[in-house]
Amino acid sequence: AENYLFRSLPGKFSLFDWSRNIVQLAFTPKALKGFMGKVYCFGERNVAVVNPETLGIEDEIEGIGCISPKHMMISDSGMFWVDYQNVYIASPSMNTVGDAMVDIDDYGWSDLTIEQKRQSRLGYDAKRKAFLLFFSVTIGDTKYNRCWAFSVAKQRWDLWETDGKVKDTLATKDGSCILLLSDGRICKYLAHTKNKRDWTWESKKISLENDMTDKKLR
Repeated sequence: AENYLFRSLPGKFSLFDWSRNIVQLAFTPKALKGFMGKVYCFGERNVAVVNPETLGIEDEIEGIGCISPKHMMISDSGMFWVDYQNVYIASPSMNTVGDAMVDIDDYGWSDLTIEQKRQSRLGYDAKRKAFLLFFSVTIGDTKYNRCWAFSVAKQRWDLWETDGKVKDTLATKDGSCILLLSDGRICKYLAHTKNKRDWTWESKKISLENDMTDKKLR
């Protein structure tokens, strides 16, 4: 029954009529999420949109999935989730938003191993309206704890740091993101308003419609 979705009786969440209130999916779901009156069922490479009233499958999408329930989140900006290939947002139409950071050297999503992607975690900063994708990579003998932050308003990715490997996240009432780190510490991410760090900016390739000619910008 791994690919069956059951609906409980009205007002009786522990009771099920399995002979009637049931829908069979074409795949084994990895995560379920209610969004805008529908139930989104995610497999590794499939999505099914189920009407909870009729238990009918209204839409099926192949090629898009979700890693786990830890890799999806709903906010006032929409539903945000991650699979092994890319990052997506629905509000309610589905769009790919991770193309700009997927192939970045060292920290691009495509450079991470399957296990590193499984151990990544998703959070949300309501103050900055940014979805936060926390991950850890080892380059040489050094381990780096990083965060890809996607600004919904600016449609931009920024690469941030964390003090340790993030095991889980929690959104607070004031819109901050709480992190549970691998060493047992709990911290509020980006909460210090006075400490400032140096930063760098990396542009895309600027060809000015002519790839073969060297250029100088003044």
